[in-house]
Amino acid sequence: MLIARSPSPRALLVASLLVLAACHDKYEMVTVALDSASDVTTEAPTTGASESATASVTVTATASATEGTSGASASASSGESSGVGTTAPAPCDTGPECTSPGDPDGDPGPTTVPYFRGRACVAKAVKPGEAIPIRLEACMHPCLKTNAFAYRHAFRCPGGACEATAVLWFGDVTGSECPSDVFAKFDPALCVYKPAIDIKAGPLAFGGNNFEGDAPIVIPYLSNDQTAEIAAGADTSAEIWSRIDANVQEESRLFTVSVAAGSPSAPAACDDPDLCDCRDVGF
Repeated sequence: MLIARSPSPRALLVASLLVLAACHDKYEMVTVALDSASDVTTEAPTTGASESATASVTVTATASATEGTSGASASASSGESSGVGTTAPAPCDTGPECTSPGDPDGDPGPTTVPYFRGRACVAKAVKPGEAIPIRLEACMHPCLKTNAFAYRHAFRCPGGACEATAVLWFGDVTGSECPSDVFAKFDPALCVYKPAIDIKAGPLAFGGNNFEGDAPIVIPYLSNDQTAEIAAGADTSAEIWSRIDANVQEESRLFTVSVAAGSPSAPAACDDPDLCDCRDVGF
């Protein structure tokens, strides 16, 4: 006769660990909304009562093994497809031509890498009170391996004229046998495009009213160090804009969205070129 026995505490612990390990690489999304009312009061421009600012965050963790690639082999993260050996870092003052000097030994990381180059799409028009859809496809060097991404979006309305931004980055990026221009404008043929990331900015509002008019949207240049500061908590609207304003922003990074009652409703995602302005950024 077989007698069923309850599993021992040790067996239960082992089984639980196996389940957690199996789930580690699965897609996980956490959305956190930040109430920035205190930031508006203490950090927004004070030249007019109608000015305001806000910031929020969406963090998405995703296993790199599940990421697709375009224009390069999925095995490129080993550095084999870069076609270049390790070299000394190229001169770089983290200006708009690069986000950081290359690592001296060619094996950078773990480091925070901002969206620097790639394809960007921003909605052409939205109704007042609607968030602005943005789609970003990041070009990364094939020697780099990414594990997760996160973003912040913010807006400000000095004098009632609103503008918005979306800051996207990849955390804990590592590299193997990387060239000196790994964080610079390397040959576009080497781009490994990360899966499209759909985010939103806004809705735009000031003085308790929804904004109406043409709003500039910037997909900003930031250095690795500046982005790491934002990722580490310097993420109020004022702190984000101060870092953006400290840099030269190339024309390709500047979009305009029409916010008007007569506009069509904002698309759920910027995957329609008729509804979104799409272009290469940072090349």
